[in-house]
Amino acid sequence: MGTKPVAIFRVRTFLVMGLVLAVAAALWLAFNPFAPSRDATASVQGQAAATGEAVSFRVFPPIVRIPDERQRDHGVWFLGSGLEPDQPIRISIAWGLDGLESRVTAVLYGARDLWREYEELPAANAAGAFAWGLDAGFDPREGEDFIFYGRFDPVTVSLWDDATGELLATTPLVVCGGDRAQPWCDAAQDLLPLGDPNGPAGYLSPE
Repeated sequence: MGTKPVAIFRVRTFLVMGLVLAVAAALWLAFNPFAPSRDATASVQGQAAATGEAVSFRVFPPIVRIPDERQRDHGVWFLGSGLEPDQPIRISIAWGLDGLESRVTAVLYGARDLWREYEELPAANAAGAFAWGLDAGFDPREGEDFIFYGRFDPVTVSLWDDATGELLATTPLVVCGGDRAQPWCDAAQDLLPLGDPNGPAGYLSPE
């Protein structure tokens, strides 16, 4: 009969200890900023399952100035990753002027030479990435700007799957015009040197 109260006391002690530990864990999760959020984790996992690997697409530099004089072999770089190996790409530029869009893939720096010499079109490399330059459209001479047409507003650059027509990603390109009247001109960078591609992903030529 003497052991029964002891056993009951031990059970109650374990229950109290378990309750204290549960409360402490709940408080730690509530006030620790580095603790993972169950809702956030589920949201990220759901998005990853729905969209697969994210495609990254950038223009560099993102804010660029039209030069005072025509600069040959200079322009901006289109950089992408997260694609399928050898996935064909198409790049277009759209702006607010009546919703016009220019497909610039055919005038990417060296694209015509690549087709003429290797019969290859712009595409991702084996790692699902690419780097292509564009020099067209940054000509300060009147009538030679066939991409922006003197309307130097921020534009949307879109990356497409050239085989399926699927929109993969977008990124902005902001241009400072020759009059330097745009509010972002102080942040604008000069055009960058471009190199001839030696493959569909537009690698810089080692030569």
